[in-house]
Amino acid sequence: MAVTARTLINQAAVDLGVYGRGLDGLKAQQGLDLLNRFLQSLSMAQFRLSEDIGFSDEVAVPDELRDGITALFAVRWAPSWGVTVPPPVAAVAEMGDAQLASFRLRHGTAKIDDGLLMLPSQRFVRGN
Repeated sequence: MAVTARTLINQAAVDLGVYGRGLDGLKAQQGLDLLNRFLQSLSMAQFRLSEDIGFSDEVAVPDELRDGITALFAVRWAPSWGVTVPPPVAAVAEMGDAQLASFRLRHGTAKIDDGLLMLPSQRFVRGN
């Protein structure tokens, strides 16, 4: 399901307990800039954006990953607010990280190191 960037930013602010503390203006723009960098860092096909997204632009976040991605974004955004990440948000972020890894494996977006594919067989290693 697609959600807007503003929805993700607002939810992360709620998760951090900072919603309503100057979220309009500079903090919102900082959140949007961080969200753009965060989505690009995920290296997933649906987040490879040719240009940065705006507040009203939709982001194609699979339903199963929405809470995890929002929590991971909140964890990255917390230092700019000067707040610590609440334990429940940290737990969801940790679970979200695992869900992202699983999603990458299921949908073919995981990158496998060529070195693992070119390992010699055990008979050569043992000298047989």
